[in-house]
Amino acid sequence: MAVLAECDACGKKYRLDDRFAGRTLTCKSCGEEFTVSDRGAAAVAPPRRSEGGSAPPRRAPSGKGASKRSAGKPARARQGEPSAASGKLLTAGGWLSFLGLGMLFLPVLGLQIKWQHLLGDARPIVAAVLTVAGAGCLFTGLMHNLSAAAASAGMVLVLLVVGFVLQTDDEPGAGGGAAPANVAERARQNPRRLPQPGTPQPRNANPAQPAAPPSRSQPGAPAGRGEQTPLVGGRGGGPFHAVGDPGQYVIGFRFEPGEWAGQKVLKTLEPIFSGEQVEDGPHTVVAKPGHAVGGLRVDGREKFVNAVMPVFGKMTDTGLDPDTYYDGPWLGSPQRTPQFLGGDGRRRVIGIYGRKGLVLDAVGLILESDGGGE
Repeated sequence: MAVLAECDACGKKYRLDDRFAGRTLTCKSCGEEFTVSDRGAAAVAPPRRSEGGSAPPRRAPSGKGASKRSAGKPARARQGEPSAASGKLLTAGGWLSFLGLGMLFLPVLGLQIKWQHLLGDARPIVAAVLTVAGAGCLFTGLMHNLSAAAASAGMVLVLLVVGFVLQTDDEPGAGGGAAPANVAERARQNPRRLPQPGTPQPRNANPAQPAAPPSRSQPGAPAGRGEQTPLVGGRGGGPFHAVGDPGQYVIGFRFEPGEWAGQKVLKTLEPIFSGEQVEDGPHTVVAKPGHAVGGLRVDGREKFVNAVMPVFGKMTDTGLDPDTYYDGPWLGSPQRTPQFLGGDGRRRVIGIYGRKGLVLDAVGLILESDGGGE
């Protein structure tokens, strides 16, 4: 004779032998214990079916056993909704993309951060790695919505390409070279002709002409006048140029020293043009009367410009006389062997250009065109 028993926790039904009547058993479905009723053992009839031939609907689990099962098994996330892991991926992707793109675009905008300088030439590579990782995290975090995932990751990668394009410097390769061969040799033979660092230089002013503004530095690349030497220095900051009026040439420099990333550097370098009123000062260097700037020694082969030394030559009817060159004082604190910027020794400097932000990142010269014109 069979006995019908039912679990009080989950409603699971069992067909048991009557010898189990009155005993306490464990439910195989929910693990809860239940007692088999001993009231009148009776044969269990087969389950009734509805008129349509289907079995009656199963009763939903109830009781504390059902509550435990619900608490132990989290509900499955609905399709199309982000999970908690997706939110973390989106957060990580946003920060990585922000850091990577910031490392590319901030120097272009003229903003500099010290730790970016410490990366040096590896900065674009690190920025690309961070940006690509950020795009990957965004795509993975938005996998529940493929169109949004593709759009977000694609936008980040497009910005990465734009950032790399803007990293290209407008650095013409013409006009550079070594210093005139006789300059260094004459300097060694006649060191007394070289002015000592910090010694005020004679002024070369023309009071008859109105004074020019203290600074002619303008953002952007030079407008194509003259011939440009290569840039010496780093790739940070934004482009600038400073060129005099037609017929003017550089006779000296104003400068401001400073510190950046633990090194002594030049913060600013402004050319002084012929015809300007010049006031002597510790940060002003001007050529002797009848002389002009013909070259520049630059210590700036790493991330920024540490120091420069102007090279002056005597003016003649056909340009500068290379046999009369002399070196001016160091502007800044040199750290290593400098690199010379200049032409054939006869052309005067008519301006400078380069890159700068909070400090002078790179500098180059703008020389008279071959033949003395601009």
